[in-house]
Amino acid sequence: MDDDQIKAIFEAKMVLSNFLKEHPHMREYQEKIDKVLEKAGSNPHNRLVMLQSMMLEKDAERAAAMRELREEAIKTLKKMEEVSNLIKEEQRLQELEFQKILDANKKKELEPPKE
Repeated sequence: MDDDQIKAIFEAKMVLSNFLKEHPHMREYQEKIDKVLEKAGSNPHNRLVMLQSMMLEKDAERAAAMRELREEAIKTLKKMEEVSNLIKEEQRLQELEFQKILDANKKKELEPPKE
């Protein structure tokens, strides 16, 4: 390795170190990546394939989680719609009852007074 390569590796490690300091929750993933890369050996093609496989796996996990969230959101929206419909029906029934009371009061007002 020449000096430029050593310098590039050092800079890359510094960038990674700073990134992990700012995002400590990513340390777990970096450890997994390090283990996978160790198993892949020094062949760059193997290393890229392993990293790509990890990324695809993570994407599949996220997609599954998004589908699950979507299904839960749909269920929640359906429940909210049912509750909204129940509230509207209750309001309609209350309005009908109120109208009956008003009609009864008008009828009493129109009746001639009893002597």
